[in-house]
Amino acid sequence: MSHGSTSIARAVQASTPIVTAVDVIQAQKRLLEALFPTGWFSTKAKRHWQHPAYIQWRLCEELLVREGRIHIPDDLEVIQTLLSAWLDNMTLIQATRGSVDALELGDLANYGDEAVCRRLRAVIQEPNQFLDVLVEVSCAAWHVSRGHDVTATEEKGMPDLALEIPGWRLPIRADCKRVGKDAGSSRFKNVIEKGNAQIKRTNQRCHGLLYLDVSDRVAKASFGDSLPDEIAKIQETIQHCLNQYYTSVGGVVLLWKDYITLPMKDGSEGVVCFLTYQSHLIRHRKPNDPLPEDPESVIFGYTAGLQVLPRGR
Repeated sequence: MSHGSTSIARAVQASTPIVTAVDVIQAQKRLLEALFPTGWFSTKAKRHWQHPAYIQWRLCEELLVREGRIHIPDDLEVIQTLLSAWLDNMTLIQATRGSVDALELGDLANYGDEAVCRRLRAVIQEPNQFLDVLVEVSCAAWHVSRGHDVTATEEKGMPDLALEIPGWRLPIRADCKRVGKDAGSSRFKNVIEKGNAQIKRTNQRCHGLLYLDVSDRVAKASFGDSLPDEIAKIQETIQHCLNQYYTSVGGVVLLWKDYITLPMKDGSEGVVCFLTYQSHLIRHRKPNDPLPEDPESVIFGYTAGLQVLPRGR
C-alpha cells in the first residue's frame, strides 16, 4: 500500500470522526472506567500507577482541568497519546459490538466465550499484558468492521483468532503479538516459530497468519511513499525466516502507528492531527496454503483525526 502523506490526507477513510480534544478526552476517560472494575482508577495502590491505562486516565484528568486546551507544537506527545488511545477505544467498541456513534463499550461476552472473557478481565489489569491484548482486540475489530466472522479462542497452545472471510476457500487462524522496542531480532524468529506451531496444532487446512505490532520500533511521523526504514529492516528479518521454514504461516502482517499533522482548510490556522494504524504483509514464499493474491481483506487501515485550534480559540 502507499504510505504517501498527500494521498492519505486527500482520501482518508477515517474509522472514527475527526473530533475535538474535549470529545476525545471525555470519551477516553469514560471508556477506560467502563473497561476496568469500579473504583480501579481511584485506588491509591501504587501498582496501578505505571499501568498504561492508568497513565492515560490521569492524562485525561489533567487535560480536563485545563478544559481540553492542547497546542502544537508544545503538546505533540500529548496529542499522539490521545489519538493512540482513541484508536484503541474504537477497536474495543467494535470488538465488543458496542456503539461507535454513542462511544459506548459493548459487553465483553460479545467478544468471546466465558473462558475468553475471564482471560481478558484478568490480563487487562496487568501492565505488561494490557498493550498486548489490545493488539489482539484491534485485529478482531478490524475483521468485524469488514463483515468477517470472528471467533476469539482460549484454547491452550492455539492461535488467538479464527476468521472466516466471505469468498475465501479456507478459514484463517491468526495469532497476534506485540514486539517491543528493545527486543532483539531473535524475538521475531521465536514469535514466528511459536505461531507456526500453534497454527499447525489446529490440524486443519487454513491460511496461517501472524499479526505483529511493531509500533514501538518505528519513529513517529514516518509517513512517506516507501516503508519506514525500521519496517524495511524487520521485513528482511522476517522474510529470511519465511524463505523455507515455518510453512504453516502463510504470511506475517506488520502493524505500526503513524502520525501526521496537516493545516485546516478553513483559514483558522488550526491543524488536524491524524494517526493511522498502518500494515504491511510479508508472504511466505512456499507455505502449505498460500494466501489469496489480493491481501486487502487482511491488512489494516484504521485512521483517527483530532482538530487542534490555535491558542486562544
